[in-house]
Amino acid sequence: MRIAFFTDTYHPTINGVVSVIDLLTDELSRLGHQVYIVAPRIHGEKNTQTVFRIPSLPFPGNREHRMSALFSTIVTPKLMRSLKIDVIYTHTPFNIGILGARIGHRAGIPIIHFYQTHLEEYLHYVNIPPRFRFFSAKKYLQWYCAQCDGIVVPTRPFREKLHEYGIGRHIDVVPTGIKVSAFRNGASMRTQFAIPETARVLLSAGRLQKEKNFPFLIDMFSTIGKKHPDTYLLIAGDGKLRSKLTRQAKATGIGERIIFAGYIDYRDMHNFYATGDIFVFASKTETQGLVLLEAMAAGLPVIAVAEGGVPDVIDHGTGGWLTTDSLEMFTDQVDTLLAADNLKYHKRKALQHARTFDARICTKRLVKVLERFHF
Repeated sequence: MRIAFFTDTYHPTINGVVSVIDLLTDELSRLGHQVYIVAPRIHGEKNTQTVFRIPSLPFPGNREHRMSALFSTIVTPKLMRSLKIDVIYTHTPFNIGILGARIGHRAGIPIIHFYQTHLEEYLHYVNIPPRFRFFSAKKYLQWYCAQCDGIVVPTRPFREKLHEYGIGRHIDVVPTGIKVSAFRNGASMRTQFAIPETARVLLSAGRLQKEKNFPFLIDMFSTIGKKHPDTYLLIAGDGKLRSKLTRQAKATGIGERIIFAGYIDYRDMHNFYATGDIFVFASKTETQGLVLLEAMAAGLPVIAVAEGGVPDVIDHGTGGWLTTDSLEMFTDQVDTLLAADNLKYHKRKALQHARTFDARICTKRLVKVLERFHF
């Protein structure tokens, strides 16, 4: 098949959506399919034979996100027909996703939408009051999904969320998966961050934004770090809350053991994971939480808040543990695992679990879904 991805997020931006697009592009290509990408133009990137850029501007208040033009003189129904596109696969319901749906209708190409970002939890970026967010997300997604021939979600809770929004059609659940082998045999980065080799390290990763709930992890470590003075918290990622989180860390009195690593190139994430002993995650907005599977593939036991799509990728007690968003419960689980004398066993179980989400398995499932819509 020849598949066109339409996305509002792509390189040089670094986030989970871009990682998913890279992964799917590689795996689909390995299976003999051709992928084309329509994405925002950032910093003047040029079009290539497989990547087409749409003029864009930074989203107000968040430069990581882009507002792209809704029209293009280059990406047109004529271009899609000349490329012999079989399926348009939109990774966004916004500007470039709208463009993809409109082009698909005009070119007679089936449109599949991959709902991978929980819209309701991101509406604070456009200053929609919390009491209106469910209604706004519901109405918008009802409209956008009606433009599409099919819908894919990575986890069952988000199929249920779309049904809650009143989208009653069939929705396929297909996890993206990860390249398990890519996260093995990393080289520890402890020297880079001045962390003693004998220390125990809690890791986390994500954008330093409201929806990722990092203040929760710092509150957790304010207790754990004092009870276990040989323990560090290392966080990969950056964002507009970094200064606020740094002040919060300093206020714990053990801020020197809470380290903000900044952005780490995705190609170096296996080294980041090799630096730690346990991965902790408090986000309540994940559609699947691929970072959890990456950590488990690196042999790290995971402790996460059981919200969003996280319960669909973590099998409680099998290399991973789920808690409520109770700070006391989460902290107790971290304390229990730090005190465990069989951490190596839990690391092996984490790797075994991650292998069930290998990208080769998941991408073949996606191909079967797309083939249903291939006229």
